Amino acid sequence: MNSLGRESFRSLCEHSQSLKTLSLLSLEIFPLRSLNELQHCVFLESLRLEGGWSARSYLWAEDCKQGFQEVVQWLQNCAFLKVLEFTMIPESTTLLAKVLKSPSIRLLSLSIKTPDLDKEFCEALPVQDRLQHLAVKIPDGDLLEASDERHMMLANAITCCHDLRELDTNELFTFEEIEGICDSLPLLEDIVLNGDLIEDVFLAPIRRLRNLKSLTTYGPSSFSLDALLDFINHLSEDPEGDHDGLYIYITNQDHDFRFTDVEEVMVRSALSAKLKGRFDINYRADPYDPHEDSSD
Repeated sequence: MNSLGRESFRSLCEHSQSLKTLSLLSLEIFPLRSLNELQHCVFLESLRLEGGWSARSYLWAEDCKQGFQEVVQWLQNCAFLKVLEFTMIPESTTLLAKVLKSPSIRLLSLSIKTPDLDKEFCEALPVQDRLQHLAVKIPDGDLLEASDERHMMLANAITCCHDLRELDTNELFTFEEIEGICDSLPLLEDIVLNGDLIEDVFLAPIRRLRNLKSLTTYGPSSFSLDALLDFINHLSEDPEGDHDGLYIYITNQDHDFRFTDVEEVMVRSALSAKLKGRFDINYRADPYDPHEDSSD
């Protein structure tokens, strides 16, 4: 047992009433097994946990059942907790599925990076009906293994978080799933999207977001000039819309749909003139031109 980790956590508990923010990074197996020592730190408002390399495949819930359950109980008792971030914490969705269902927990921000999105986590997510910021990231090596069931479960869970203002996910959502998300979350201001192919049709549900301030697409895209200009015009003419300062960032536009310099200026000018916004675009490299620079 890592005595330094255990003793450090016990020392933190001596300040439990004044400890509001806690970040524990690169947690390996022994410190994870000692996290239950923090169970008296129940006045936390922000907690960030990051798993170390040796711990990321650790079967925490099975190998250390009592300690794992005590961590669950600890977090369930953190009634002041508003910001929670888990990055590659083993068994994180198992843990969060229990914590998110607690009636005393009402988060404003939840960030998770894990390869193990599961049904229990997705069923627990809608309980957090005050959630305003949600980030769900899947490691690149696991992303392409997406099943229809996985991204459908996550999309359905997200549509129940009606108070969301910011959504940041690299899950490979379909058009229908993005449409459902946009139609269900009218307060969204910032949205980051991924997908196998993001094209003009995706802009239709996004432009129905009356408070949109930032749109970033990471998946391969094939937006046309006309569709982008129409998107900007629609937002600028919406009498109930609030889009001042809108930022559009297209990170992975197909080289076959590359805009000319003049066309890029047209989009930037329209966005600046109509919404005081900004536009950035990067292109995928041409696979037949090894010397091409994919940067803007």
